[in-house]
Amino acid sequence: MAKRDNANYDIFWDRQTKKYGVTRYEKFIIHEIIKRNPRRVFEVGIGNGLPIGTALYRKGIDVHGCDISIKLVSSAKRNLGKQADDTCIFVGEVEEYHGGGRYDVIYCARTSWYINNFENTIRKMISMTENGYVIFDIMQKESLYYVKQALLYRRSKILKFLGISSGEHMKLFFYSRYRIEKLLKDNHISFYSHSEIEITKIRDYWNTPKRFYVCKIGGTDMKKGMAAVSGILGFVFGGISAARLTSKSTDKWKTMSDKHLALMLLFNQWMIVKQSGRDIKEYFCKNNYKKIVVYGMSYVGERLLDDLTGADIEVVAAIDKNAKGIFADVPVITPDENMPECDCVVVTAIYFFDEIERLLAEKVSCPIVSLEDILYEV
Repeated sequence: MAKRDNANYDIFWDRQTKKYGVTRYEKFIIHEIIKRNPRRVFEVGIGNGLPIGTALYRKGIDVHGCDISIKLVSSAKRNLGKQADDTCIFVGEVEEYHGGGRYDVIYCARTSWYINNFENTIRKMISMTENGYVIFDIMQKESLYYVKQALLYRRSKILKFLGISSGEHMKLFFYSRYRIEKLLKDNHISFYSHSEIEITKIRDYWNTPKRFYVCKIGGTDMKKGMAAVSGILGFVFGGISAARLTSKSTDKWKTMSDKHLALMLLFNQWMIVKQSGRDIKEYFCKNNYKKIVVYGMSYVGERLLDDLTGADIEVVAAIDKNAKGIFADVPVITPDENMPECDCVVVTAIYFFDEIERLLAEKVSCPIVSLEDILYEV
């Protein structure tokens, strides 16, 4: 890709930044980078620095990077506290980086599908750290989204041949998960990955093609605790696979497996928050929530009550469909009963958050928040 001083290109990426925003996917990427405790990072395809670079910059991390747009690089320097003549954010491709410095994390997020031959980009990123991390995402060739885009691309070609305008269709580059992971293994790099569905909980198989990778360079051990998490995940998925073989109801199995995976990732993030010295109470203090209601009193709800013990936060009630069979230190009511006044409702049943939010929105005017979103925001 050549350097660009192109108004259309700049407008496109300004729109893309606004389109992406800061969703659960972006928050996940930001936290995956921050929990490596980096001092200096490099972003491939930095754009104007939003939203990932600026989030890291606010945490005191020194953010470097590159982009092929002159205008976007200029914006990135302003947004990330760099001087106009500072070369640590430069116009060009990452392959043009010849600096002697090494980075704690090199990442490329939401960009690989605009890069032809991304395997070479990965190799360059690997060369830019000696004992750090390379983090990136791809759009998988194995996804249904790839099939959809291929059909749309061929349709636009046929219409163009017939002289019919169908609007501009930007070609995206998809990559095989097998080839990417073979590249990493051939370079003796340990890694783990998550699908977009695992991260976002959006079960739209036609429009969730991304796979997110965290790679450790210069060693075989991932961050402390990953081995335990991987072991637990292996145990869970082994059990799920066995259950799948014997289950007569595929839909029921799929719902249960997705639900338990969501809970496991929730507890994993909760542990990350604890290990980094932060506390869930910070969220409620920051938002001045003094009185809260907890929706869902299974294991997650119980742990939340335990975590809030001794805090200047009053749990005025808990809500659960099985209220009569639950014994707790707070009043437990059913969803049909009148709810006491509160500053916010915290939903611990994260897998069913959307339908719970719709139900509660008719009854309360206070914020309704998912415990998952709280943990990613702390």
